[in-house]
Amino acid sequence: MVTNNLLEDRLIIEVNTNSETLRSVEGKTFYLALHKNGIFESIPFQFSEDQTSKNIRIGKEILANGINYLTIFDEDEKPLIERIVFNYQGLNEFDANAYLYRNDIDSLKINMSSSALKSVAHNLSVSILPLKTKAYQPNHNIKSAFLLLPYTKGKIENGDYYFKNIDRRTQYNLDLLLLTQGWSKYKWNKIFSNPPQLLHEREQGFTLEGKINQSLGDDENQLLISSGESGLMEITDLNKKEFKVDNLYIQDSTEISISLINAKKENLSKPKLYRVLKPQRKYESLNLPNYIKQTNVDSKISNTKIPQEFLRDIESLDSVYLKSESNKIKNQEKEILANETLIDEELSKRYYYITDFISTQGFRVYNNLAEVHIINNRPSNLIENQSPLIYFNGMPLTEYGSILSTLKTSEVESIIINKSGLGYGMRGNAGVIKIKTKTSYGTSKKIDQAQSFIADVGFAPDKEFYTPRYASYTSDIYENYGAIDWFPNMQLEDGQISFKIENTIQKSILLFIEGMTEEGDLISQTIEVEIK
Repeated sequence: MVTNNLLEDRLIIEVNTNSETLRSVEGKTFYLALHKNGIFESIPFQFSEDQTSKNIRIGKEILANGINYLTIFDEDEKPLIERIVFNYQGLNEFDANAYLYRNDIDSLKINMSSSALKSVAHNLSVSILPLKTKAYQPNHNIKSAFLLLPYTKGKIENGDYYFKNIDRRTQYNLDLLLLTQGWSKYKWNKIFSNPPQLLHEREQGFTLEGKINQSLGDDENQLLISSGESGLMEITDLNKKEFKVDNLYIQDSTEISISLINAKKENLSKPKLYRVLKPQRKYESLNLPNYIKQTNVDSKISNTKIPQEFLRDIESLDSVYLKSESNKIKNQEKEILANETLIDEELSKRYYYITDFISTQGFRVYNNLAEVHIINNRPSNLIENQSPLIYFNGMPLTEYGSILSTLKTSEVESIIINKSGLGYGMRGNAGVIKIKTKTSYGTSKKIDQAQSFIADVGFAPDKEFYTPRYASYTSDIYENYGAIDWFPNMQLEDGQISFKIENTIQKSILLFIEGMTEEGDLISQTIEVEIK
């Protein structure tokens, strides 16, 4: 089987036999199957008298985007030959443009736009590095990792080459790659006679299950399960004192509270219960082959020398002694990232509404008792996002106007102001405000209404990207290995966005853009931005 995949609108497949075998195949029906991930097209064909070659022309519109399998079956459905071809047609391109809008000496304002992303939901990762960077040279970009790597065997050098500057030569080289490395080997009889068994059900999140260890009243048949840090708020029914909640999205090492609901009295109480989060964390060691265990790790270390003065404010130490102090992590975190204020009687008299107090903490507040708008006075990296992330009794608020517009300061127990938003990623880009109300108004006495525990499993929380402070922005090692900034979760509003980065005195910078649209189209582009 020979293929010609260089034509723009069609694929030509030539199936060859010879004069000796023609006698046994003449007049028999064969089938060319085009298939990928459950998509299947079958084309019958025959060899006629004195015909040792058969040409089949296929419009590329019937091929799947990306990889396609071509398999020839005989009339008994026995596979004879298989090839893999790649269809570039239908792979949408989403080109973006970026330029320096303003140079503020200490910072740069970059404008980025894309008309193709104007009307489609998407998510982008934008890495910003010096023009001469050697730190970011991956073998694959998001396109080659998704569209090519899973369908080939062995290592592929510079997989992103096949998705940059696509021309006839690129397509020809990709066809050669698939001819040599795009193969599969399996036993059809085993697949047909012993289909794969489902060993594990598909999991979406975590499962919390347990049992109440106390007698219950007639009106106590529900539990409230909540976690402010994970944004969890679930009500579940009890079945003979047992409960189970599936598909929970929980952050690792966050607090989860469980309260017993009394429907008649309309209150919450602390239950006695047994509970477990599944799947539980397993600690296993890898069974490594001896040749891996004996590998000399030191021989694999790069010879790149990092000078001691590369980073600022560092000091070489002979030895370091670490001393742990438990039960102080949360308090230390609050001291570093934010200011917590306990609301007393004096503050309640000075600021009637809590928004009055917030307006004195570096925020502009517009409150007309119908809606509330809060804007951080501190400049944000993302120009369009100046509204802080607000937590109300541990729950993040998407719409906070109706809650905060008439919230009196006397009804608040404490408020935490984190103007920088450190620790909350791009969500907290314009700051974070945490408001905790009193359990019962008029008193600060807390009533224990929940059984709380720390989740020992869960999804990893967002981490803030930290750019080191370099001693020099003009050295060769910074230009080769330094980093300027990274925005891991960027969306263009109406096809445009503006953001600020630190001015590191570069003549040009590179924007490495990778992402995905809501329809599954992949985005990969590198843009050079000249700094004037």
